[in-house]
Amino acid sequence: MGDGRSRRAIVAIAALVVVAAVLADCSGLPGAAAPADKPKVAFESRPPGAQATLSPGGAGCTAPCSVPAPDTSGNYNVTFTLPGYVPQTLPIKITVTKENWYSSELVEVSPNPVLAVLEAEKPAAAGRRR
Repeated sequence: MGDGRSRRAIVAIAALVVVAAVLADCSGLPGAAAPADKPKVAFESRPPGAQATLSPGGAGCTAPCSVPAPDTSGNYNVTFTLPGYVPQTLPIKITVTKENWYSSELVEVSPNPVLAVLEAEKPAAAGRRR
């Protein structure tokens, strides 16, 4: 009888090890991903150095750079500003989907990277001479 108990104990321990390994592999569950894994929206400007601001939300940085993508699907705008250049606002679309209730969210950013080609401001016209 002692043999049957020890065999059941070994099977129970093995089952616990398997369950623990499966649970440890569940890092793909929603909310389990570290913030460093969050998808990014990349910004580029020509010339480089423009301030890129995502709205709504207000996240921003100096291009070339990136910020974490919003958590919500929708249409957003990125405004690029650089002294001496005409500001430019470009639309982007964020789509957040889940394949299943237990799967991680998939975030699609379009376009990514967001590229702004800035035009130099025209100098003010000189007053008319008489």
